[in-house]
Amino acid sequence: METKQQLQERVAELKTDKGALTDIVLASVSRTIEVNNEINTRATAETKAMNNSSDRSDSSRKIEIGSVGGDFNASGSALNLGDISGTVTNTLNQLSGSPDQQHLKDYLTELLDAIQTDPALSEDDKLDAQEAVNEIGQAAQAEQSEPQQSAIAKASRTLNRMAKALPDATKFVRSVNRLLPLIVGLI
Repeated sequence: METKQQLQERVAELKTDKGALTDIVLASVSRTIEVNNEINTRATAETKAMNNSSDRSDSSRKIEIGSVGGDFNASGSALNLGDISGTVTNTLNQLSGSPDQQHLKDYLTELLDAIQTDPALSEDDKLDAQEAVNEIGQAAQAEQSEPQQSAIAKASRTLNRMAKALPDATKFVRSVNRLLPLIVGLI
């Protein structure tokens, strides 16, 4: 059996061990916080750099979506909103020259913004709507022919169907109802 003196020494050792463990835990927590802050700082800086980039398209993620008047086939492809968004932006940037094409580019860009920012649209719906905008942009660059008109009509129907499935108050629905007749009228 331990004596009172031995017990007091053991308690002192345990207090010392407890203090050392507390110091270790506090140092570990402090380092974890520092690492998290550093990661957040880097992520914020990278996000700001990407948002301030003068060329917002990322050619490393560029994909081709069919051809004007052609069928869209994404089998074996992994598509995401960043990919299609860059592709659509590139397509719209190619619309220039005539005042009608500039108006078309403005309308399609405004519609694209509504698609990307409307929380009522699911990610899949955003992808489908952006593909429709891309099809219209591609068709508008080509000579007027039956395949191009067919592609425009199909994309317009897609956007109209999507708009009818959502409440009228959404940004996307208001944009489709206002811009789609203007877009079709220019092509």
